[in-house]
Amino acid sequence: MSGYGWLDDDAFCATFVRGLTPREALARLGINVFDGDDEEGDLEEGLICARPAEGGTILSESNGFAGTPR
Repeated sequence: MSGYGWLDDDAFCATFVRGLTPREALARLGINVFDGDDEEGDLEEGLICARPAEGGTILSESNGFAGTPR
C-alpha cells in the first residue's frame, strides 16, 4: 500500500459515474452540495467528494455511506 500514502482512512468507497458532471452525479444520489466553507466541526460523517474525470465523475467517501447499496 506504499502507493496510497494519501489514504488515511481504514475504509473508503470510490465510484466512477460515466457521463455526468460532479453536480449531476451528486444530485442523482440526492446529496446536498456545499462549497467547502463550513467549519470543520460542523461536518458530519458521510461526506462525498466529487471530482471531474475524463468521461464522467469520480466520487469518493470514507466508509461508503452513500456509495454502498443498501
